[in-house]
Amino acid sequence: MNDPSLDTIRKRILLFYFAGGVNLFMAVYVMSAGAGSVASSTLLTIALLFIVFAILNFYLARKLRTRWSRLVRQGQGQGQAKPETGQVTTDK
Repeated sequence: MNDPSLDTIRKRILLFYFAGGVNLFMAVYVMSAGAGSVASSTLLTIALLFIVFAILNFYLARKLRTRWSRLVRQGQGQGQAKPETGQVTTDK
């Protein structure tokens, strides 16, 4: 299996952080908007589900960030890695 490029990993990290933020926003929104119209146990279950998915998104972003850092360090050992673009150049 081919290793994805550094740019692809960076995009996935940002996507996981964005999705985690959306999930946290949805948890707060559900708690505030549904406070008077839904039973508290149902409301808590839905909010906890969003919070669990947010935690999962932040965890996956963290794991990808460590993988990205490892790939950047390997690239620096072989040449100069540019984390912004994911390109590796060698100076001879």
